[in-house]
Amino acid sequence: MEQLQIGPAAMLEDEISWLDNFEPTWTNELETSEADNILLAGHLRLIKTLLSLCGSEKEQFGPSLIQQLLDDFLFRASRIILNSDSSSSTTASIHDFHP
Repeated sequence: MEQLQIGPAAMLEDEISWLDNFEPTWTNELETSEADNILLAGHLRLIKTLLSLCGSEKEQFGPSLIQQLLDDFLFRASRIILNSDSSSSTTASIHDFHP
């Protein structure tokens, strides 16, 4: 990393951007594909490693990254229900509830 002059903080920003843009592929059973699960797991492990290398810089990434992981991957259905307006005519798709 030193030879390439790339710091873990810059790589972490790239990984967070990747997470923001990640769109899973859905199977016929409305589940994410096995390949997407493996890909996502690899990126999450890389994020974990980069956070351990960031030192004190990780404090700036932590709050937004934790919120994103909770909202988009762990409790996605809860976030959608919480953010939906009961008087809204649009209903959530079944795809919205499968991270």
